[in-house]
Amino acid sequence: MTFITDLSSKELLTRSWKSVYSGKTKSQRKNSKGVDNISLYDFKEKESEKINNLFLDIKKGKYEISPLHGFIEPKPGKQFDRLICVPTTRDRIIHKSILGLINRIVFPHINTGVSYCGINENLWGKNKNPDSLNTKKAVKVLIKEVEKGNFWVFKADIEGFYDNISRLRLLNKIRKILDNDSSLNALIKKIIYFKLGNKKEFQSNKRIKKQNRKIGIAQGSALSPLFSNISLKEFDNKMNKKCGKSFIRYVDDFLIISRKEQDVKKLGKYAEKLLEKEGLKLSPSKTEVVNIRDGLVFLGIKFTRTRITTKLNRAQIIQNTQKVLSLKNQDYLKCKNDKERVKDMNFRIQGQVEYYKYYHIGEMIKLMNFVIKSRKNLLPLGLKTINLPKIAPLVEEKNWQALFKLP
Repeated sequence: MTFITDLSSKELLTRSWKSVYSGKTKSQRKNSKGVDNISLYDFKEKESEKINNLFLDIKKGKYEISPLHGFIEPKPGKQFDRLICVPTTRDRIIHKSILGLINRIVFPHINTGVSYCGINENLWGKNKNPDSLNTKKAVKVLIKEVEKGNFWVFKADIEGFYDNISRLRLLNKIRKILDNDSSLNALIKKIIYFKLGNKKEFQSNKRIKKQNRKIGIAQGSALSPLFSNISLKEFDNKMNKKCGKSFIRYVDDFLIISRKEQDVKKLGKYAEKLLEKEGLKLSPSKTEVVNIRDGLVFLGIKFTRTRITTKLNRAQIIQNTQKVLSLKNQDYLKCKNDKERVKDMNFRIQGQVEYYKYYHIGEMIKLMNFVIKSRKNLLPLGLKTINLPKIAPLVEEKNWQALFKLP
């Protein structure tokens, strides 16, 4: 049996479809469409028939990867906007299925111990491997470094990471890992060397970086995190050997932590040279050496000598909450009525709290509840105030503050 044979499995395709569908919000299910203009909701209406057709196409060797549908995500203050490329629903299922087939082979190669995104041995279901790496694990490592008295940080961002990954270099790395079974190589190559179905819409837009056939992979696919970790596995391994746990990477953001300023500067230069060998470089505007006593922002989380919390200030928290609770918010246009909109609001508000629940967010919740309680027209429709998470923070506020009294 080969990977391509295993791909033509109704059980695998159905499982992948359910994972794709459950992983999206109601708005995303309705609005996210590929070049065929078929949303996840459209696919679900006749899911048995559509999955069967997909199965037959693969079985008969007729399946073809479709071009992607591009849309612009504005990036104010940046030279370029972000071009998001959306696969068709059929292709999303195939991407997830390919991931399900090759992950067990690829996992040992990318599980470097210093990447905290897209590393998961168990892909299916909600009860994922507790040892999988994520934002929470990254912050725990950072806290341990601070507990050792290591306050100096080299903070960096890989400039245009996905847009600058060498396609050929990535493909060769995948081929090497999957050396014993090359049956998926042709499909994977077409996914890496993607085409845009609506390319003409962006040709005259100077805010969109021109496509280069040799570099750049699409974001948003189930395979994107895998591709990013494969691209940086040599970088991770060398940084791990040099820095150990004081190196933390989350996709294109990374930290190097040490007791001395000159040490992090030296290690930062070393990291920069390693990335140059991969055809990548650091973003000048997002690369800096900071002392965590003076404040550090990483993954949307702000670390100061007093607490670990959201990077947003009071005004921004209020403004963002007001935006979420606005019935005029474009994200709610497809909702049938105000009650359905409020249900979506609760989901979005809770999602924000869920991300920050391991940190010191009492002030954030207080401000969000202030805005929620002011929406008296929405409260009867089911708008809910937020309760402080019952889960304990990774480090108590007073214990965190005590760390900075060390000599």
